[in-house]
Amino acid sequence: MAYLRERPAFERPYGWAWAAQLVASVTEGVAGLGSDAMERAEEHGDNSQPGTAGGAGEGSAGARHTPWSSWADALAPLGEVLAEHVLGWLPRQTYPVRHGKHQNDAFALWLLVDAFERLGRDDVVAACREKALTWFGEDAGAPTAWEPGGTDFLSPALTEAGLMTRVLEPGALAAWLDGFLPGLGEGRHEHLLEVPEVGDPTNGQYAHLLGLALSRAWQLRVLAGRVEVDGVAGRLRAAADAQEAAVLRQITDGDFMATHWLVSFALLARGVLEERWAGAGSRGVPPSPRQDGRVAPRRQDGRVTPRRQGGRGASSRRQDGGVRREGARVVRATTPAGPHRRGDDGGPAGDRAGELRAGLPLPRGAGGRRAAAGAVRAAAARAIGAGR
Repeated sequence: MAYLRERPAFERPYGWAWAAQLVASVTEGVAGLGSDAMERAEEHGDNSQPGTAGGAGEGSAGARHTPWSSWADALAPLGEVLAEHVLGWLPRQTYPVRHGKHQNDAFALWLLVDAFERLGRDDVVAACREKALTWFGEDAGAPTAWEPGGTDFLSPALTEAGLMTRVLEPGALAAWLDGFLPGLGEGRHEHLLEVPEVGDPTNGQYAHLLGLALSRAWQLRVLAGRVEVDGVAGRLRAAADAQEAAVLRQITDGDFMATHWLVSFALLARGVLEERWAGAGSRGVPPSPRQDGRVAPRRQDGRVTPRRQGGRGASSRRQDGGVRREGARVVRATTPAGPHRRGDDGGPAGDRAGELRAGLPLPRGAGGRRAAAGAVRAAAARAIGAGR
């Protein structure tokens, strides 16, 4: 902990994002057990996550495992240090890193928003959300022809689009996606739907492309739950299934360059970040909107939290998210002076960041999360066994 505290740039932001996920998962695991159940589980050496087949009976080898509560206590300071680092980092970085590897800021913000929402750190969630809108809120006409890079494990365009599903309400998101990835699933950006070709999966850099297939599967499924055009959702899900199926065997039977990390991306592809707030049995479906079209926030216990009336920018927001289409352009409902970014038709996309920033609720949800390493491995095994 001291090492990380003294080196605030260490493993920024990719390592931070995964570490925050670890803290959130263990914290939720302990909360899910409840104090009485936790005491009984630790007394009998059963430290498995509820609902998984990882427990051990009294007198078994499982009794030697570190108790869940001990892990949670040990990791709590890590969560605090990560929160401090995120809050210190975001105001100082002017531009986002967009390439398809570890430094991709959209990927990190996506995982950080999810983790700190679950940890109840609304200040960190707000900072990440604000920066996402500043960095990406005005983007239009994603240059997907440049993808993939030779050693990418993320699609810069799909990762950015996935992040925006977590920070924009449905009306604003639809307009933003229409400007950023127009025609996705309708004949444009088709190479993003194709399985990447991996020339040498035993090479650490080229094996990244296996992860690219899984991260695309994850993001295409999330986006499929947000589109409204007939046939597009099915097209995106079919492409996601093909990407996932092409790689799953590499998780257990592949070279170490693949097996040591692909399981985490396989679980992302299976929707572990979405299952907490998606509908039962569905993947990548947002919470039901309220009557006014905005998503009702949820507390960590899953109950809807009443939203205060008014607030920053609330009086000027339109029900459709404050943006509209004009031909190939996305513009604000009002057009105050401000910086502009070029749209995919060569025209200004409009200064949308400030408008999108005003009063947008962050989706929250309820439910448990796979937390234990044993549960992660079991889920991967089930995925392979299902032959997807």
